[in-house]
Amino acid sequence: MNALRALVLRNANISSHLKLICGRESIPAASFATEAPLDVEEPEIPDVPESTDGFVLPGRKHVYEPGYLDKLKPAIPPYDLIDIEMKGYDFAVLENLQSIVCKLLTASNIDVIDGWAVRAESWHIQRFEPNSSKVAGEFNMKEYKRMLQLADLPATKLGLVIELLQSVAPPGVTCSVLQHSEQIEKDKYIPDMGIKALQEQLDELGGPSKLALQREREAKYNKLK
Repeated sequence: MNALRALVLRNANISSHLKLICGRESIPAASFATEAPLDVEEPEIPDVPESTDGFVLPGRKHVYEPGYLDKLKPAIPPYDLIDIEMKGYDFAVLENLQSIVCKLLTASNIDVIDGWAVRAESWHIQRFEPNSSKVAGEFNMKEYKRMLQLADLPATKLGLVIELLQSVAPPGVTCSVLQHSEQIEKDKYIPDMGIKALQEQLDELGGPSKLALQREREAKYNKLK
């Protein structure tokens, strides 16, 4: 019995010496438990698409977009569509100028996506004698027009395009840089005068709705006869 008491006292002295050496209390045995507490909520795992093709997968709420797509965006903002208008009275000179400008812009890494001719405008010019209404001469002139369309033109290259036009434009030719519009798109096509005349007659009758109502009334009147 005395030997057992001495062993207990010895163990107590050893544990007290360990507390003094370590400077902290011993770690309770409960902290070494391997089982997780029941009241801890599991973190939610977000839905990550399994495909990297950049489209929405069935049953997913997210669209995968690779990070390198931001690097493909141009650092300098480009223009949407820019039209170069060239006008002159000599058809051959204007046609040659359009070809030269297109080749120079392509060599400068500028995208020329379209080029077309616009119908000519006719002018009848009369020259009068000084201080009189007597006609001294009459002239019939035609003004021709050629267009070039640029796409994704960087803002820093617009000045280069203007300087290029100024350097190659011959005398008598006017060059303009315009923003693409609906009117420019309409001018590409020659209007059909027959269809235009029918449209004017339809407008005089009150439009398609009024004309249809008038024909319906005439059909009912013919049935009553």
